[in-house]
This record gives sequence, C-alpha cells and structure tokens, in this order.
Amino acid sequence: MWYAAQVCFGRENSVMTHCKKLFKEEFYIDCFVPQCEVKKRYQGVWHVERKLLFPGYVLFESEQIEKLYLGLKAVPELTKVLGMGTELVSLYSYEVAFFERFCGRNRVIEVSKGHLSGDKVVVTDGPMVGFEGYIKKIDRHKRIAYLEVEFFGRKTETQVGLEIVRKE
Repeated sequence: MWYAAQVCFGRENSVMTHCKKLFKEEFYIDCFVPQCEVKKRYQGVWHVERKLLFPGYVLFESEQIEKLYLGLKAVPELTKVLGMGTELVSLYSYEVAFFERFCGRNRVIEVSKGHLSGDKVVVTDGPMVGFEGYIKKIDRHKRIAYLEVEFFGRKTETQVGLEIVRKE
C-alpha cells in the first residue's frame, strides 16, 4: 500500500533522505519524492531539470504502516501522514496506477513531446501519450503542461514537461 506524508515545504528531499537513513527499509518498501523533468532555457540553451511533482509530500510504499507511522514521529520536518480522521488511509489504487504509469521505477516523469492539431494537444512521445485528457492548459514557451490529477481523493493541479514541436 502507498501512503503520503505531508512535510514542510522545501524539505521533501531531506525528509526522504532522513527516513532512508533512519529506517533502512525496515518499515517500508520504497520512500520517494515524485518528480518531473522540465525544460528551461538559459545561456541560450535548453536544459532538462527536475522539479517536484507534488511539493510538500513524500510517498511511502509500506505493508507495515503502523510501525512506519510510529517511526515517522521522530522526523521533525514531517507534518502528518495523510488519512481520514485518526485512521491512516492509503492512496487509492487509481492514484497508484497514475504514479506507476507516469513515473516508472525511477519516480520521474520525463518530458513528453507532441503537437497542436487546431486547438487540440496530441502527445506523440513520452509518458503523456494517450493521456491528453489530463491536460488543462499548456504553456508552449515554457514547455509545460498543467495537469489536473486525483491525489488522495481530490483534484490537484501539477505541472509536467511537454514540448510542442509543431502546430498544424
């Protein structure tokens, strides 16, 4: 089962590193911060950089959530493990499927490529192929697609890299 922990903004990677040192995979199968690749232009050249997919969250895959939860209380930058009331609740299966489909094992969404056909986006290469319905808007100049996805049972907006190579 997958669980989301809310952490202090900007401390996601340090919390992940701290948890990996503290628990040594004793209570979890995987601990990660989902990221995406985006392209940024500086010094006249396009560079691929990584940014957080969901700022303020660290995800855990665990079958021992009670033990993990007790261990997480020792992590000062952790705000809370998400749940309903006092009950810890895992991510929904379709949310896990989203992460597995888009991020793969390295937990990074790579830049997709596509084109515009009229006012419609057609993704031809990358993890967004066939999932154009998630796209709410694009910024062609920044090479970013704004997605609306389900995260912990509610709609959340996030950004991924999308390079539009032509317009028809």
